[in-house]
Amino acid sequence: MAGSAVVSTFANLRAVKCTRRQEGEFVGIAPSRCPLCLHAAPTYHVPSMTDLSPPASVNEFAGEAPGLLFALPMPMARVFGLTGVHINAKEACVSMAYHPDHTNSRGDVHGGALATLLDCALSCAARGHDPRRFGVATIDLSVHFTAPGRGELTATAWCERRGRSLCFARGEIRDAQGELLALATGTFKLLDRTPAPAA
Repeated sequence: MAGSAVVSTFANLRAVKCTRRQEGEFVGIAPSRCPLCLHAAPTYHVPSMTDLSPPASVNEFAGEAPGLLFALPMPMARVFGLTGVHINAKEACVSMAYHPDHTNSRGDVHGGALATLLDCALSCAARGHDPRRFGVATIDLSVHFTAPGRGELTATAWCERRGRSLCFARGEIRDAQGELLALATGTFKLLDRTPAPAA
């Protein structure tokens, strides 16, 4: 069986290739029993470099008009300068442009604007499995502020559990330097989108 290969996936989802070497031909480790294929002969474990890179994220909503957030019409998104960065079934990322009208008396972004960004990011994560079909209603939102912030801010949110109608999400806001500014958890109700009533 010299030269045979076994491929297994560990909990960290990285494929590890185990190649059995001929007697005396092994590199870097002492003779031992291979945990993957149970060969008693010396083995050498080589991580597959092609499996270590995360899949490329493509934002099909790039270039959306102001007032749209991942295909959902939302005039408030235009007012707060919200832009969808990326979205998938587990995660959503939304950025907010800096605007002096959204600051407090010290010139930092107001906590209400931070809460708005978190609400939007968490709700996007909740509907991330089918963003064109669903909108959401916020049931509850708990926000914790950790530091003041200025400049463009980015919120990243994760859907921790999605039921038939209720979703549970968490998220955070960081500034351009990566400093953590706020954390949030929330509960959201999925709603089938309906056309806006005619004016």
